[in-house]
Amino acid sequence: MRKNFYLSGLFLCILALCVCGCGGGGSAADPMGTGTVQFVDGSGSVIDTATVVPNGTITLRAKVTNLRSDGTSVPVVNEEVYFSIVNTGNGGSLTVLNTRTSGSGTATALFTSGNSMYSDIVQVTTEGSKSTATIHINKTGGMTTPRIDTLTASTPTVVAGQTSVITAHVVDGSSSPVMGVLVRFRLPVNGSGASFSDAYADDNFYAYTDVGGNATAVYKAGGVDPYSVVYDTVQAELENGSSKAVEIKRTAGTAPPPSGLTLTTNPSPPSVAAGQTIIITATITGDDKAYAAVIFTIPVNASGASFINAGGSHVSAITVIANGSGIATALYQAGSTSPGTAVQDTVQAVLANGSNAAVIITRTSTTPSTYTVAIAASSTSVTAGQVSIITATVTVSGTTPGPAAGVPVVFTLPVKGSGVPTLTPTTATTDGSGKAVVIYQPGTTSPTLTVQDTVQAAVGTATNSVVITRTGSTASAYSITVTALPTTLALVDSNSVITANVKNNAGTVVSGVTVDFVVTGTAAPALLGTLSPASATTDGSGNAVTTFTGGGAGRLTDQTDVVTATVRGTTYTAAVIITYP
Repeated sequence: MRKNFYLSGLFLCILALCVCGCGGGGSAADPMGTGTVQFVDGSGSVIDTATVVPNGTITLRAKVTNLRSDGTSVPVVNEEVYFSIVNTGNGGSLTVLNTRTSGSGTATALFTSGNSMYSDIVQVTTEGSKSTATIHINKTGGMTTPRIDTLTASTPTVVAGQTSVITAHVVDGSSSPVMGVLVRFRLPVNGSGASFSDAYADDNFYAYTDVGGNATAVYKAGGVDPYSVVYDTVQAELENGSSKAVEIKRTAGTAPPPSGLTLTTNPSPPSVAAGQTIIITATITGDDKAYAAVIFTIPVNASGASFINAGGSHVSAITVIANGSGIATALYQAGSTSPGTAVQDTVQAVLANGSNAAVIITRTSTTPSTYTVAIAASSTSVTAGQVSIITATVTVSGTTPGPAAGVPVVFTLPVKGSGVPTLTPTTATTDGSGKAVVIYQPGTTSPTLTVQDTVQAAVGTATNSVVITRTGSTASAYSITVTALPTTLALVDSNSVITANVKNNAGTVVSGVTVDFVVTGTAAPALLGTLSPASATTDGSGNAVTTFTGGGAGRLTDQTDVVTATVRGTTYTAAVIITYP
């Protein structure tokens, strides 16, 4: 009897184990598949966010519980869970310490962030209930100052039209790759007339480093002087001044024999007023017409005309290399000699074999123009830390009176009572409203004394001036340096990164102060560019950053926007000019 009793008890125990191991689609730890997973902190409180420094490590705890019928929760023990990173592109990594929950229902993993300020998302999923939870991990603190470690070219020797991938590798002080750093690629030496794919209007290319700390640009060799070996230099730069350069050799091609040519003009018929331009197009004929050299001259020059070269200089003769289709163009500008009389110039194009063609251009008679300059300052009283925006308005009288667009205005400082005041830039071209804008900043000589500077604007013999008083102060002051990258934009939706660096009067960077950014300019308020954010707080390097987005359709292409940064009201301010080509 006792033996049968023990056998019966053993049978019931086995039966109970079988029942507990079945049903519900759950795991052995959560047989009914009803468990809920949540991220918790060290005290067990539910959390959905956490913070970590770049390259830092934090512990993530996932807790699985079941809800009883009486409303209380109990931990699920030995439940299998899976940790994963949702946005894997930020360089973060996970080390899972235990994949099954402990006696308290908790499983843990270590998360190490990448070397960037981008946020990460980590997800945990249970095996039994397929319950999920996510946690957003934000970055705090700052990164070690980045630097360009290497700059390499995939193909250091190229032919005209061939490309080479330029790679800048950016690391921090620990030689770890840095993600999300803006790299500017430019061509300080450009013997071949090279360019970058998708370059900005200023011929520079900008790219952010990826998770491996790499930013790339595609260089394309140009066709200038195609029958000689020339060298280009590609330079990569960071905003903090770190830079490296790599040299690329553009090999020489074989010169084709010259052919005949014809000349055409735009506009046609070729008749223009003084100062106006005409595009002269030489079309080379023959089988070997690509990349031939064409020399443009003005053998009959009654108007005092000239050509405008690629650098914007006026020259009496210019050599142009034809493109692959045998087309070469030159930009002719009519002169102003004998303005009251219609005169004729002759433009001639010549090939190396002596083949030539010519076209006659009529320069019409005009009444000489007279310019008038008005000048105004946004503030005629500043302290040593402030700036004032100087606007010169130029009007013209004559055959077409009104605002004078496209006129260069020279700004000078004939009186410098403050020591070494500055103007940025010193020469500016008027926009469609006849306005040219520069930024004045007083010097710091004898800062406790009130002194005066004089800013003068000149167009030819027409001048005007404004006096600016630099007031003395014994109070502790701030100074701001504002930079824009880039400073020239296309019209619609192009961006520039604006950085304001704040220092105190001892020259030490200041962190934790709010910088307010404002956009003004010569366009209508509705057509000005925008800033996001409008205010930013300086970091440990004293930098506050915002993004400038160019104005939309409807504004003139030659108008100017000015971004002003201000600290603590209107006491200390600086500005930067954004131009539109």
